[in-house]
Parts: sequence; C-alpha cells; structure tokens
Amino acid sequence: MKTALKSTPRKAVTREQAGLFGWQGIALERPEDWELTAFGGDVEQGHAYLDNGEQMCLRIRWETPRYLYGLDAAMRRYRRAVRRESNMKMVFEQQDPAVYPIEFGANKELRPFTWNGGEAAFGIAWRCKECNRIVIADVVAPVTARQQRTGRRVLATITDHADAGDTVLWAVYGFAFRTATIYNLDKALLETGRLRFAFRGPAQTWLRVERWGMATHALKKAPLDAWPEELLRMLKVRRTGNLASDKITWQGHAAYRFSAHAAQKGIKQLVSPPTPVEGVVWHDEERDKVLVVVAGGDTASDTVDCVAETVRCSR
Repeated sequence: MKTALKSTPRKAVTREQAGLFGWQGIALERPEDWELTAFGGDVEQGHAYLDNGEQMCLRIRWETPRYLYGLDAAMRRYRRAVRRESNMKMVFEQQDPAVYPIEFGANKELRPFTWNGGEAAFGIAWRCKECNRIVIADVVAPVTARQQRTGRRVLATITDHADAGDTVLWAVYGFAFRTATIYNLDKALLETGRLRFAFRGPAQTWLRVERWGMATHALKKAPLDAWPEELLRMLKVRRTGNLASDKITWQGHAAYRFSAHAAQKGIKQLVSPPTPVEGVVWHDEERDKVLVVVAGGDTASDTVDCVAETVRCSR
C-alpha cells in the first residue's frame, strides 16, 4: 500500500523561521548566536544541546515512556543525573508555573525549577497530556536578571509536536526544511562545509537532504549537471537503466531534476521490481551553497516535491 504525501500541506520554512532550531519534533526560537553543539538518541528518547560559545547552554532531553509513569519520576532521574555530573551537592527549587505564559502550559503538566551547586540553572519540565511525551529543558548560565530573562524567553518558545500539517521542522546552522512525520532520522552528519540528513520511512522508502558549502569550489570539480550521477554514486544506489536529468529553475536558481530506478538488494532483486529514485539539486549563488533532496521508494516524486519546496538557507 502506497503512502500518499500529496495531501500533506507543503508549508514552507520562511526566512524568519530559518533562524529557528528544530530537531526530532522539538522546535524553539533561538538567539542568533546559539547553535547546536551536541545531539543524540531518536524521536522516542534523546537530547540536544545548544550554547552561545560563552556562558549559556540550553540542554533539552525528551522521552516518550512505554509505561505510564509520571513526571515526578522523570524529574528524580534528572536530579540524580545532574548531581552525578557535577559531583557536588545541589539545591533544587520548584517554581510557580505562572512564570510562563498561560498558552505555554496548555495540555501540559508543568514543573518549572531552578538549581544551584557548582553551576546554576533554571528550567522547565513537562509531560504532554495528549501523547505522554516528557521534555526537560534547562539553561545553565550565570544567575543574573538579564540571563534569566533571555533563558526563560527561549524556554517559553519550545514546542514538542509536529505542526497542523503533520510535518516536522529540522533547522540547524541557518539551514531549514520540513519532512512528513512518517520519516524518522536515521543519521545526521553535521560537518564543516556539509550538512547531511538521512531518513527512513515506511515500506522501504528513504530520504536524503543535504547542504554543501563552498559551492563555487565544488562546482569547479564537478559542474552542476554532473551532480545527479555523482549523488547516486555516493548514495550507493545500484541504478538499473538510464538516468533522466532535466535542467530546471528551482527557487529562482539553476537546478537539475533527475530520476532513476534502483535495484533491490539481495534476493529481493529476483522477485521485486526496481524502486524509483527521484531528486533535485540546485545552486544558491548568493550563499554559495548547493542544496540536495533525494528520495527513494514508491512515493519518491511526491516526497522530493514536498520537502524541496520547504528548504531554506539563510546563510
């Protein structure tokens, strides 16, 4: 059975939204100098850390328990973890949820808190009453009025669900795009000059989204019209038949839309037909970037359209 994506609203990421942070269904408005410094886990349980390279660090942890245990149990584990990391006596204080906007607490069981020890932090924990997802976010920073205002303003912008169109925002380092919720992150490689996101979907579908920096240098080695062939080679797609590639304009930039068929792996190639592979690659001359979206499976064409329309690069 095919999973149709045409019904998914193609909600583009605006230039303003490109300054957001988005990861595994968690999204927030980040100050300009806050960047992702560490991440791990998956959509069910994981973490992401952002900091400004100086004194402030935002740490977000999330989990969706298989068993219905409460937020209090999650907070006890969090406190034990903080004590182990600091190896010092910590003083925790719970705060009044009223310090956050009323709409922030909708459908949430809230636990604002602060702690002091070798370091100091303030944060907020909650359990979603709809899906039981638990999120604990804290800002480790000097205890000053200005830092606390900045930290609480950031914490109050955190969301932990897909948008109304069932799409998930991925946004790091000035690069942003949206995927359907049926795609789970398999691997992310965030390297200097290249960001790579690999996703897996149902029924052996897959998705790859990339941003290449220093495009002018890369295009000297391989012109844009050679990229479809090179991308399939790097993705280890065992192509059957010819590669179709057409020059187009995408988001006002020179681009190539391409399609091919990939052989099934192992014994499946004897009993199953090749799977479609679709992609689009374009050159953003202003920002000197090459953007790539490639998908495989029966829904590849629709997936490429839906995702590529949301790609934005702000730097």
